[in-house]
Amino acid sequence: MMRCCHECGSTFKTYNRAAMFCSRICFGAAHRIAIHSVCIVCEKSFMVPPSAIKSETTTKYCSRECKHRHHQANVIPRFLSKIEVTDSCWIWTGRIGAEPKPYGSFYTDGKDIKAHRFAYELFIRKIPDGLTIDHLCRNHSCVNPSHLEAVTNRENILRGVSIVAKQARKTHCKNGHPLIAGNLVRSVKHRECLICRRATAMRYYYRNSNPDHRYTAKSIKR
Repeated sequence: MMRCCHECGSTFKTYNRAAMFCSRICFGAAHRIAIHSVCIVCEKSFMVPPSAIKSETTTKYCSRECKHRHHQANVIPRFLSKIEVTDSCWIWTGRIGAEPKPYGSFYTDGKDIKAHRFAYELFIRKIPDGLTIDHLCRNHSCVNPSHLEAVTNRENILRGVSIVAKQARKTHCKNGHPLIAGNLVRSVKHRECLICRRATAMRYYYRNSNPDHRYTAKSIKR
């Protein structure tokens, strides 16, 4: 097919329907042409080559410093515009992470941070070293500061619904024995009842030591 060169205007034969230039010379000449733009921060005029015009953002700022200054000046309005206030929670409508922990993500100061952590530092105080933020409402997309609390990582895990948290909240074993000091056996995964462990060991002993003791093993209860 015949195409018209966007640089020199001559016609050329090509098999590529997206071809715009007849040669590399015309391609290089076209991409050396720059356009004028004005920075929206410092109002300084600067040149932008066509190869750098990927989006409208590249024609707004003359440097990374001006882009950073503009984002910092509008960080709070940008953050508040991504919140949907309900009767209880403040739902984050911006970028959300993947499961199993869909926390909101907010871009500021050149990096992504968790939206609920930014909300805590914005409305309450700076997060102390060694502490993490716990959602009292158990809604990971909530950024309501009244639903956020700074706690240790251990406290945050024990408040959750994981296997570790469920085992830590147990007060009695499955046979009703209290899990208190003096009746605990530490295992690799969780706490075990000492009474039940001894009963299991006695049944194993009588069942395997002598065939005549199998009836005695059945009579041992936990």
